[in-house]
Amino acid sequence: AGVPSTVATLAVAYGAHVTLLPRWPRIVEIARRSAEVAWGILDVRFYRPARDIALDLLNRRPRMLDPYALAIEQKSLDNMLRDLGVGDGTAATRNEAIERATRLYEEELNAGVFRNLLRGNVVRLLLVQVQQLKAGLLQAMGSIDDLVDKNRINVQLLAAIPALLIVGFGTRVFFSVLFSFRSGSALPKLKEEIQEDMNDCLRRIEWRLLMSGQDAG
Repeated sequence: AGVPSTVATLAVAYGAHVTLLPRWPRIVEIARRSAEVAWGILDVRFYRPARDIALDLLNRRPRMLDPYALAIEQKSLDNMLRDLGVGDGTAATRNEAIERATRLYEEELNAGVFRNLLRGNVVRLLLVQVQQLKAGLLQAMGSIDDLVDKNRINVQLLAAIPALLIVGFGTRVFFSVLFSFRSGSALPKLKEEIQEDMNDCLRRIEWRLLMSGQDAG
């Protein structure tokens, strides 16, 4: 009994070898592409959302704005307004000083652009406006950073929902099929039943997101 079974095994192995040998490069290429696709799904749907959520929780995300840069630019603007004689160099009077500088700039233009460009304060007023623009842009970048930080975790959680659905339903289907093979009595769920369960789960997630948005509002 041992020799015939061994001969049959060798015959099957030889047949598989002869059949697969001409197609082996194609099989290797398909396996490589499948591995790349699988890794891409794992990277985009699992690894990156989990990494970004961890970085957000640990507050290690790089920000567009250096907090010291805004303070330096605002202090420089206050000093320029003080040297111009329209402010006292403090943040409390910055808006009032900017308004005075704007009026002074209009007066300089009305008095003659070319004459005041050489003898007046037009150049200094232009520099003040440039400095004000720099400080305003940095302040806007800080507001964008705050807005992104407040919503980044929500976006990452939404990006991770498809991965959680894949894991959840894949696990259910796997154990259902495994139980059916082991018991021999229960059959795995049909495609329509699985699709119905997925639609029901998506509806529940959508309802919870809507309710959370209403509570936040």
